[in-house]
Amino acid sequence: MYHFVKDLSDPKYKVPEYPSDGFSPRLGYSYFALYGDPLLDEASDPYPDAYLEKLAASGMDSVWIHIVLHKLVPLPWDTSQSAGFEKRQRNLRKLVNRAAKYNIKIFLYLNEPRTWPAAFFEKNPRLKGAEAAGVISLCTSHLDVQAYLRNGVAAITRAVPGLGGFFSITASENRTNCWSHNQGAVCPRCGRVAGLR
Repeated sequence: MYHFVKDLSDPKYKVPEYPSDGFSPRLGYSYFALYGDPLLDEASDPYPDAYLEKLAASGMDSVWIHIVLHKLVPLPWDTSQSAGFEKRQRNLRKLVNRAAKYNIKIFLYLNEPRTWPAAFFEKNPRLKGAEAAGVISLCTSHLDVQAYLRNGVAAITRAVPGLGGFFSITASENRTNCWSHNQGAVCPRCGRVAGLR
């Protein structure tokens, strides 16, 4: 059914080469990549070498993978949630270095900060933001949450030199910040900042 995946994985399969048009980054996502935890599971390589070679030949210079920040750097309020972050960083470094052989940069997609169940905020009530659909946002108006995001991204760039960069979607299907699903008015901090409380 998906014969193109087999073709793209085959080192002998050649794609047409395209001249550069100067547009960069030319960013794409892998047919092989799975959402989940690709940096922990080394067997599920989202970018095999043969595929990277074909991407480069077709004019691509950048690819992206989805990450969850607290899986790549320690969550300061509950480091148990970040078990395996060193291995993920190590595997990300390997991927960045491997992709660089084909002049391809790796970008990370951030959809942050992630929501947490109410139990998380029993120990961290000051971080509590908007609550909806059974989950609660980390309030991005709180200085500690801002520091976590800033320091987390900085830690990744230090741990993984050569990373292409980051991009972020802050109002997606995931509830991230208090306003991501128009719930900011119910947050005592964000609602006050917006003059709604």
